[in-house]
Amino acid sequence: MRQIKNMKGEIPVSRMTGRSLLYFSHAYGALLAKAHARTGDAAAIAGYCGHDGRADLREALAVWAMAYGERNAEDYRTFRDAIAAVRLRAADDPHL
Repeated sequence: MRQIKNMKGEIPVSRMTGRSLLYFSHAYGALLAKAHARTGDAAAIAGYCGHDGRADLREALAVWAMAYGERNAEDYRTFRDAIAAVRLRAADDPHL
């Protein structure tokens, strides 16, 4: 769906508990995964996983996930360093 007008609402996640929080978390995670999903042709995916015919997709995905996690951790360190060096202003209120 394409957003034409800025008519965003707010979901009170900080007040959610139990089933509503579980439902929201599942729905949000599924939507986020779908939004970040990439499609590709079989040859490109096979090329990423290896050419010897014995490539293990699980291993390729695990290697990629570890590298992605390390990149996120480094980005967060850079973010925190920028705040500490006052190159970036941080706010306690996430709505600011």
